[in-house]
Amino acid sequence: MRHWQQTGDASSRTRAFDLLRELAYLQTTSGPNAGNVVLWQQADGTLTPSAKPVELPDPSDSAESYWLARTVWALGEGYAAFKSADPQFAAFLQSRLDLAVGSLNKQSLAKYGKYDVADGAKVPAWLITGGADASAEAVLGLSAYSKAAPDDGAAATALNQLTEGVAGMSSGSVQQWPFGAILPWNQSRTLWHAWGGMAAAAVANASRYCIAPIC
Repeated sequence: MRHWQQTGDASSRTRAFDLLRELAYLQTTSGPNAGNVVLWQQADGTLTPSAKPVELPDPSDSAESYWLARTVWALGEGYAAFKSADPQFAAFLQSRLDLAVGSLNKQSLAKYGKYDVADGAKVPAWLITGGADASAEAVLGLSAYSKAAPDDGAAATALNQLTEGVAGMSSGSVQQWPFGAILPWNQSRTLWHAWGGMAAAAVANASRYCIAPIC
């Protein structure tokens, strides 16, 4: 998608369109798991909600997950990319993003404003799967979407809340560990991994669009 945006390449646009359609096919659209995502698809198109051996959450559309966060990222950037180029397809992506945000509102974001304690420190309880890393991916998508659809209040609220949670995982100072790093997991204040760098990128990106106390 980014290659198409940067170069105008028609084949990249086609691939982006097809991949986003495929992603939407993996999203559950009704029932108690609406908005969540199935992780596995077989060669014949059959969706497989459970892995062999089983992975959690099981089945894969039964709870929020890293793949739900990544779906929000893809749908948000997809909407922004196709808004002018293909308004009908963009509207379809928007409807699927609405489902995903609704799912987050019933799960992690339902705990907005609540805190847990990890290693003696107060940490936000409303991060997706407890992770600033996973939440950062959703923030990147919601930032792109909110720029393209600034009047969508539900998305803006989710963006604010997730960004506040991600930023809340930062601590320390230039002379005190962890030196301002955004730690990626709210179950440990001693764990950091390079993927957590997405969290800082997401907060910086969201600062242009959100109105949370950290923006």
